[in-house]
Amino acid sequence: METDTLTLPEMCTGEPGIYIPDRGMVLATFQEVVNGNTIPGFGVLDEHGTFTALSPEQEVSDFATPIEYLHSVADPEGDRILFVEDNGEDTLSIQAMDLENGEITDIGNCPKLQCQNLTVIPGLDAAVMGNLPYNDLLPVLGGSAIIASTGSGNMHFIDLGEHANDDVINLDEVFDTREILGSDPGPDSPPNVVVEGRGPITAIDDNSVVFEDNVLTVWEFTETTFTDYEAEHSDTLQYERPALPATATLVPEGPRENSDPNVSPDGTEVIFLSNPQTGGSSWYRVPVDGSSEPEEFPEFPSNVTVLSWT
Repeated sequence: METDTLTLPEMCTGEPGIYIPDRGMVLATFQEVVNGNTIPGFGVLDEHGTFTALSPEQEVSDFATPIEYLHSVADPEGDRILFVEDNGEDTLSIQAMDLENGEITDIGNCPKLQCQNLTVIPGLDAAVMGNLPYNDLLPVLGGSAIIASTGSGNMHFIDLGEHANDDVINLDEVFDTREILGSDPGPDSPPNVVVEGRGPITAIDDNSVVFEDNVLTVWEFTETTFTDYEAEHSDTLQYERPALPATATLVPEGPRENSDPNVSPDGTEVIFLSNPQTGGSSWYRVPVDGSSEPEEFPEFPSNVTVLSWT
């Protein structure tokens, strides 16, 4: 195999689909030459800097077209890599490679023009498709639904219904995404609420989230919170609806800038990065119920990015 170009993620962030923390690997893509054709593939780079190509090797005849392996996505919770096999057809196959034994399984398909939207949602045991106008998607209620946030305090409740157990969940098929793009959602739009918190959200447990705002707002909900809110404010324009109050705030309001909340595996505490006006950031820890003040976490260096907490 002749490898021309190796492409790695540009930034060390917790973005889904790139890192496999338990194996100390990062997903990378490359180009190789197969019988005079330059085609894409994928592999992993380990913590020692060793790259291993994982996409299937190919031997093709002089006049055959090689298969392209596209849109690879790491699924750490499933210990697998998802990718699309492009054989030139209009509908392409979505494949899953088991990182333990290398076995490849066909798990579904996607229209060629939509396959680039292949992704994973941490906490959801499925490949996910969908071009959605959301910053965050969090599985809730045992994976039967998804909370979707735009980052502005407007949150949708997406009931997956019969799709909850699909190997590939196409969110464009669960609901019509066009219904949620306007200022006044249509009748088929998922129920939504307005919450006091702002910014990205992180799941604490199956029915509560923490916002990455300066006070780390915590909000709890139930299965009926969204539908009850919709019923109560059905006659009110979307932008005039009142915000639901926060359940708790974990950090006192003040001059510090607080960010990067990460929830412990048992869901009892949050660590976050705090920056005073004079500089010199530090990590702090605080109970998720806000029962005590944040305490400095001195054994944790400030110049790191948390990818996972296990």
